[in-house]
Amino acid sequence: MIKEDYVSFETAKLLKEKGFDEPCDFVYDRGELEWIYHRFIFLDGKISTNSNFRDSEIISAPTMQMAMKWLREVHKVFIYIEPFITTSGLQGYKPYCTKIGGDLMWVNPMRKYSNTSSDTPEEACEVVLKYCLENLI
Repeated sequence: MIKEDYVSFETAKLLKEKGFDEPCDFVYDRGELEWIYHRFIFLDGKISTNSNFRDSEIISAPTMQMAMKWLREVHKVFIYIEPFITTSGLQGYKPYCTKIGGDLMWVNPMRKYSNTSSDTPEEACEVVLKYCLENLI
């Protein structure tokens, strides 16, 4: 079964700090990913709560695709993930990002500028999202 992939709690906090304020189906409540159905409602694009609300800060938890689209549309930052393939087969995934008017930058999951790659496209996406939020926005 294919499932949605949501940004990590740390990335969700960075998105919030950078101005991400879009309605999402999931939120982080005390660091835990929770579905908002029946717990929260949106009024004018803002999270409002019902009586089941726990007294804590709520952070929107977008899908990775939604975060990438927000970066592209709001900040003109483009992200893509490339499979790293050798003659012996698939070795992993390399994340790339660029900001319109800037040079293409390769983002490394282990160190900022070396030749390692992530094991999954989702790991590579998480790395490049964090990098862009911390360095390009």
